Amino acid sequence: MDPWQEFDMIGGTSTGGLLAIMLGRLRMSLDECEKKYLQLSEKIFTPARSGGNVVGKGYDLLQANGKFKSEPLESTIQEILVSLRLSVDELLLDNDPESCKV
Repeated sequence: MDPWQEFDMIGGTSTGGLLAIMLGRLRMSLDECEKKYLQLSEKIFTPARSGGNVVGKGYDLLQANGKFKSEPLESTIQEILVSLRLSVDELLLDNDPESCKV
């Protein structure tokens, strides 16, 4: 059985939240989730600024900007949705009372 069939709720923050969505809402198997997460992590964890750009990093800190660019995350999530034959505009909220809550 897959995690979404075993658990009433799966949750997490940051990376754990991505895994929770993949396992719970998108109903991936553990093997499929691991494969997709490894692909996703290679693309999304690209620093927004180079290591030597101290001024830019200081500005980002003051503006509460993230360490990583958001565009690779968004496009990679869309790729995963398409690979699962879902719309890129798919809502990640599932109102089915029988579904695993995420």
